[in-house]
Amino acid sequence: MSRFECIKKHIIRSAAVFSITLPIAFSTGFSASSTDSILEIEPAQSVLWGLVASLFAMTVVSLILMIKFIGENRRLKRTQADLLRSKAELFESAYKDTLTQLPNRSHFYHRISELSKKADSGENGSAFREAAIIYIDLDDFKLINESRGHRAGDALLKMIAAELSRIGGEFEGVYVARIGGDEFAVMLENPSSRKNTEDLTAAVQEIFNRKYLVGDCSIYPTASIGIARFPQDTENMFDLVTNADMALYEAKRDGKNRYMFYNPSMNEMMKQTTHIRNMVLEALQEDQLYLLYQPQIDFAKHKLVGYEALIRWMDPNEGMIMPSHFIPIIEKTGQILSIGKWVLEKACVFARKVNEKSEDDIIVSVNISAVQLIQKDFFDSVVEIIGRANVRPSLIGLEITETAMVTSLKQNANVLSRLQQMGFHVYLDDFGTGYSSIHYLRELPIETVKIDQTFVNAVGESEDDDDLLRLIIHIAHMMKMNVMAEGVETVEQLSFLTENNCDGCQGFLFGMPITEEEVFSSQFVPDPKYRR
Repeated sequence: MSRFECIKKHIIRSAAVFSITLPIAFSTGFSASSTDSILEIEPAQSVLWGLVASLFAMTVVSLILMIKFIGENRRLKRTQADLLRSKAELFESAYKDTLTQLPNRSHFYHRISELSKKADSGENGSAFREAAIIYIDLDDFKLINESRGHRAGDALLKMIAAELSRIGGEFEGVYVARIGGDEFAVMLENPSSRKNTEDLTAAVQEIFNRKYLVGDCSIYPTASIGIARFPQDTENMFDLVTNADMALYEAKRDGKNRYMFYNPSMNEMMKQTTHIRNMVLEALQEDQLYLLYQPQIDFAKHKLVGYEALIRWMDPNEGMIMPSHFIPIIEKTGQILSIGKWVLEKACVFARKVNEKSEDDIIVSVNISAVQLIQKDFFDSVVEIIGRANVRPSLIGLEITETAMVTSLKQNANVLSRLQQMGFHVYLDDFGTGYSSIHYLRELPIETVKIDQTFVNAVGESEDDDDLLRLIIHIAHMMKMNVMAEGVETVEQLSFLTENNCDGCQGFLFGMPITEEEVFSSQFVPDPKYRR
């Protein structure tokens, strides 16, 4: 109620009182004139005194009502202030992320909705023309939480949020929000050009190319980024969010730690991803997954010394689905844990069988995902599996990628050291493609590095490529590690490797990956011309 309305109400109340007291006054006067009063007041005087009395009564009542009005007005103001404060608190709790103090997912979509209305109605057409959404997802953040603890993970998120806010202030028309978990969104309204969007994306990327000190831990986070633009990619603002998310997924699938712009072909890729994710559980239950084994050769011994277990998926409807298509998906969904355990169980049983038929030890190596390695029960799980398979640990090799190694260096080094002490062999897979440094190699219990096939494929293409491969072999030997080359397909590659003292290799030159049945039905004998 407004102040004017309150005063108006007060006047009406006072008038009502007056309308009551006036007749009383007149009646009082007339009654006094008809009686023999002690004071013998004249009738006219009686009426006058009645009016005075009624006016006095009206004044008293008015004062009482005025005092009551002032009290009500103050209470009303307090109530209004409380309501405004409560409204602000509700807005903050509904639209602000409590950890980072950034706008949250709800506010982000509220902002999208407002822009969508402007775009649909043409409102402020000259003010709102274009937009770009930059979707950000931290790579392997779950591993940071599990290895460092959720408190460290939260501290890292707050630091990154502060950096994103700082960058937002350096560009005009930038809005930053935390979408949830380890995901952030940066929206740029009316970018002047694609380059303007790329410059902002580059600035965002720089946030992750640095060290963050959380307590006594140094964390080197990376992020995958997807970008979509309005109206170039879509004329629907909500579809813009979906497109940015698809571009983000493709950046992860392409190797993480990079950004990608949306393109229409990603729609089909996303459908395929969702399809595969839903098929994986059924594949495991219906025995659609199986293992192949690729021979590993020792140059000095000139004989087969092991096999690498490789997972394959034959779907009755889709046909062969290669690991590069489904492994990244099941790592993100967590399905890698059950499938990884299944692979290790199968490989351990195979190792026992193949060594029962061999005079020399044949080591069967298994790829271990970073998601598996970081699990608190990983060590106990491996020990339990080899116990059930009744196989010696010295017959099993664990192949770990560089990314998995450095995600939680000390914890991983401790777990792998304990397994190595039991007799397991530890290999560093895809050496040269990730984060390895001499410092990392010195801290980890690695006995063999496997050179990625990209280096092997480059043999003979340039002197620089050849020198780099020589250097990798030399450094590994200086650190008392064996060197195995992957993807050897030609005699020229083999000659280069043997001339530069590589210890062994695997590849199509020596044999394609084969089934367990094919392993037992054939006898592998390397050609004498491959002797060092």
